[in-house]
Parts: sequence; C-alpha cells; structure tokens
Amino acid sequence: MVESHRKETGHAEWRQYGHFAKARFACESCNNGWMSNLENQAKPIIQALLSDTPVTFSGNQREIAARWTLKTAMVFEAVGGRGWFYTREERAVVRSGHIPAGYTAFWASRCMNLPGAYSAANNMFESADLSRSGVHGHVTTLAIGTLALQVITVRPSVAVPLNAVITIDGGNLEPWPRTALQLWPPTIEFEWPPAMGLDGEGGVESLASRFR
Repeated sequence: MVESHRKETGHAEWRQYGHFAKARFACESCNNGWMSNLENQAKPIIQALLSDTPVTFSGNQREIAARWTLKTAMVFEAVGGRGWFYTREERAVVRSGHIPAGYTAFWASRCMNLPGAYSAANNMFESADLSRSGVHGHVTTLAIGTLALQVITVRPSVAVPLNAVITIDGGNLEPWPRTALQLWPPTIEFEWPPAMGLDGEGGVESLASRFR
C-alpha cells in the first residue's frame, strides 16, 4: 500500500506493486534524458543510504542526492493533482543540473518497520499568502524501505531582505539531530547511518510534521 497526502486535502491511498506510483508528468525526452542521467548518478548513493554500512559522501555526491530528492518531490506533485508549489523556473534549474537559489535544505533518515512507501507534502503555514505570513515554507517527505528523505523550501516575501539569514529551529530539537542528517547544504558533516531511526509509519509522520 502506498500512501500520499497533503495536509489541505487529507490522505489518498492506492495499491502499488512496485517501488513508487508512476506520475505521467515528464515528457519522453526529459524522462529518457536528464532525468535518466540523474537517476543513474544517484543510484549508487541511494543504494548506500539504504544500507547500514557506515559511509561518508563527497560534496558532489551530496548535491546529486539532494537534486534527485528535489526532482522526485517535484514529480510527486503531479500525483495529487492539487496544484503546484515548485515553479516552472525552479524545475528548469533542476533540469539544468543545479539546486534553485534561496533556502532549500535536505535531510536523510533511517526507517524501521515501514510497511511500504510513504510520501507527504505539507505547507508550513496555514496560508500561502506571503502578504499575511511573510514567508511560505513547503516540506516534502518521501520514504521507502529503510530510507526517508526530506526537502524543505522556504520563500520569503518581498518585504524580507535578499541577504536575510533563514534558520529553521525545529530541525535542531531532539531527537532530530541524531535522527535526520542534513544532506544539503553541506555545512554539517554527514556520517551515515544516523544514531537513531524512525519507527514505522508513525515515525515517518513525525518527521514529516516536525517543522509545523
């Protein structure tokens, strides 16, 4: 059973006899071109993350894993058909081989006893209206087998200076420093596996909601 949900729309479930549902979103040239190349680059890194074997990654490997996670989050937006957070311009940046400018961060966690696959996309604020909230944050959490990946993108309003420093306090509270390892940006050392894991679907849901 695969479960996917957005906070605003509740849960949607479907039977899945494979790794993930297919979202017929990318064109053939993208699917067989840059997306296929990114999959091939990310495959050995994701395989290492699915293992309990201690491993460290280079900055380039961490960026590849982060870009693969963001690409996957963007594709998963097409599953629900409930509107888009990531823009056409941001998708073009990922296609060009980069991570969009601004505050986007990634984490990886270990899962235990997870029955299938999980995906969740949540707005960090009840309103996406920048004039009301000042910032708009969006979190996507993906998990399958023994691995959970999370990406958060924060967009400040025009009232926030371009050089403002954005910090996310929720990620520094226990047990997250020992459970969710920051994959990108590479400002913190990344040593896999983490000291603690996520127990079942409840553990993954706690990860998905930790910034709210």
